[in-house]
Amino acid sequence: MEHSTNEMIDIKAINDKIEKESAFIDLLTMEMNKVIVGQKHMVERLLIGLLGKGHILLEGVPGLAKTLAINTLSQAVKGSFSRIQFTPDLLPADVVGTMIYNIKENDFSIKEWLLDENQKNTLFISSRSSLHGSIQPLISAMLDIAINNMGELPLGNQQKTWLIFDEVSSLNYLPSLEKGLTVSRNFGGCFVIALQSISQLIKRYGQQDSNTISSNCSNKIILKRNL
Repeated sequence: MEHSTNEMIDIKAINDKIEKESAFIDLLTMEMNKVIVGQKHMVERLLIGLLGKGHILLEGVPGLAKTLAINTLSQAVKGSFSRIQFTPDLLPADVVGTMIYNIKENDFSIKEWLLDENQKNTLFISSRSSLHGSIQPLISAMLDIAINNMGELPLGNQQKTWLIFDEVSSLNYLPSLEKGLTVSRNFGGCFVIALQSISQLIKRYGQQDSNTISSNCSNKIILKRNL
């Protein structure tokens, strides 16, 4: 079968183009090798993941320069680098941030609201009883974000920030509640926790954590109605 010259595939031209377009790979590899020594296989796989726009699972024992490799690669491509330490007290806010709603720009940041020195308003996070079961996880996450961000306030802050939890047992487990009670007072944080019975707190947090939460509430008020 005969082909015209225009229909012929110029393999040499294709190879030359590939070599030209991929020249930056050698430059990236050289930059990585200045810092990462003896990890050729890892460097190659990182570049494949980068070029393929995919996710990378980098697994290995401590001391194999995993974090250093990612940081070096991000610097080589003039990208940004951030790191999350997966500790037992890692919170959703550490991963997804704290932006939720703002009336001017259709979003809001609990963190920015807390840190605004001129903010004098009260923030209510509530739900109707008919919808509470559906949005309970969302409300719990919002309140947990608020507790977690109390530590961003100035140390020794004289302006008091009150966090009032009505029917705390109706919320999901709040991972930062215990730590918030012990630490936030150094940043002007004040907690009011309301519940119907201590047994509800025990059911949600267990006996030990309930004892810690209760002991960190220095003032206790019991309201009882005589029928």
